[in-house]
Amino acid sequence: MIAFLFQIILRNKGRDSGITTSAVNTNNILIKDGESQHWLFGESSEATIHKLNRENLHQRVNKTDVEKVKSDLERDLDVATALVKNISDSGDELYYNAEKNEDSSFIVSKKTSDCEHISCLDIENDNSPQLKALIYSDDILTEEQAKLLSKISIAGMLNFTREEKVASAILYGDDLASLDDLGVILNRGNAGYWNEFLYAGFERFRAWVNMPMVFGASNATKDHAQIVKKLDEYNAYAAANGKPQYKLQDTAHSLGVSEHKNMLNWSEYLNQDYKNTEVDYLHAGGSYPSEEIDHQAKGIFKDTNTRYIGVDGDKVYSGILGGHFIGNNKNAVPNNGISGLEAHSEANQNINNLKFVDDKETIKYKSNILNKTHNNGVRQYNVIGEKQ
Repeated sequence: MIAFLFQIILRNKGRDSGITTSAVNTNNILIKDGESQHWLFGESSEATIHKLNRENLHQRVNKTDVEKVKSDLERDLDVATALVKNISDSGDELYYNAEKNEDSSFIVSKKTSDCEHISCLDIENDNSPQLKALIYSDDILTEEQAKLLSKISIAGMLNFTREEKVASAILYGDDLASLDDLGVILNRGNAGYWNEFLYAGFERFRAWVNMPMVFGASNATKDHAQIVKKLDEYNAYAAANGKPQYKLQDTAHSLGVSEHKNMLNWSEYLNQDYKNTEVDYLHAGGSYPSEEIDHQAKGIFKDTNTRYIGVDGDKVYSGILGGHFIGNNKNAVPNNGISGLEAHSEANQNINNLKFVDDKETIKYKSNILNKTHNNGVRQYNVIGEKQ
């Protein structure tokens, strides 16, 4: 974690827009054996040890002491070398493959017009460059484009593949009449299983500390803010020209809820607000307090409506260490005998959307869980501002 924070600080400190190509390439600081000493102190190990025998030190450091110091130094350099190598490997993996992932937002299309299951979606089609060209252009969106961009979905942890992220967008969203209702999917990259936990901790920390001038933002967060900016520009144009306006429907599961907070922090850092646009937040098993997001969003959007849900026993939702680490959400749905993992994943899904993703046997299994934790499978949301 410390290593990753160190890299992010180096790469983001001093940015005023978050757009830069400069970076510290940690591959260049990978050091080995005797080279370590020279890199750290500007001289070789032999030269350092020789200094220990200088006349003014000789009275306090005898030959035996010097040999011990030499042995300790060589041992410590071996440890330092291994540490720096791990910092370099993990840092680069996280930075280039997750934090600055180029494929940071995408949409999905049907292979055939009658496609109504994830298996017939053209998931692997890489349309991220075309989407970025649209959202970073100076052109006003068309009505069709605004409708598409008005829906954003963000997956939680351990969703590594595109298919997993598309499935997350379906399963944790509102009722879908059709897969045509899917919008934009934000996509942090895949940096491996263990690095996923490191990145999750950092994203949650970055949301809490609210210092984007130091810790920057991922490409997914930057895309998120830019998409909403484009939608807001369209809504201002639509209001002036008698055209339909669109609410932002922003759905997230687990770690993705921290992304909502990071997007708000980044928007404030860029001095962006969205006073022509209403936002509907839907948080399922969120890792960040929904009340805080709702409060901050009310100062940025025209209007804010926030719903959230979680199941008792889901520590990502309710919190760890007394609610001071992650989660901190309130009013969990009762847990009727399911595991913590099920409480965090299956129990937050939408029973009406299972048919778009799963087979009959899986639907039967998940329906049993959903009927245990919800009112006959109907999700009971908490709504910010309403009496619980």
